Amino acid sequence: DMGGTPVPPCKYKFPVENVYDFVAIARALENTGVSAYLGASADLNGDLLTTAASIITVEARHSAFLNEVLGQSSAPYPFDTPLSVKQVFTIASNFIEHCPYDLGVASFKQLWATLPPKGEYKVETSFKDEDPHQTTWCQFLYNNKVVVSPRRECALPKTVTGYVYVVITDTATPIAFKDDSNILAGPALLFKGYH
Repeated sequence: DMGGTPVPPCKYKFPVENVYDFVAIARALENTGVSAYLGASADLNGDLLTTAASIITVEARHSAFLNEVLGQSSAPYPFDTPLSVKQVFTIASNFIEHCPYDLGVASFKQLWATLPPKGEYKVETSFKDEDPHQTTWCQFLYNNKVVVSPRRECALPKTVTGYVYVVITDTATPIAFKDDSNILAGPALLFKGYH
């Protein structure tokens, strides 16, 4: 007993109908976990940073294993990509049905994104209540970098070889890791060859 009041559990939803779905969701959660711990580490120091680093290495091993199980490179890039708390929560909120308390963070609008057929590069995207007259951009986050494409093209970078996060922004300026102010929707997590 640490003397505090336990946090009541949230109710989660996992759309799992078979083993493949289970492994695919596990891979999405583990890859997002790596990005979450990497992003959070920027705000940590001392023993807390060491503890987070010890967790991120395990997350990375889980991610690598699940990537291989699904027929992809265990470590597709030399660098992982940090995500902000709000970006991570946006992905995680897909699996949260409800919580009996305020989680203290709001998600961005959910982004629906579909990888293009083999040999093509346009990622199809949509989100609720989007303004059809607003000029927007797709920003692809992977390998610790950001690649921007006009949304009408939303061109998946040719160097994507594994996971990639995509967000929709109101600017062509690449988003900064700690500045979410221009994100309209997303991120959505895609895996080249899988969704």
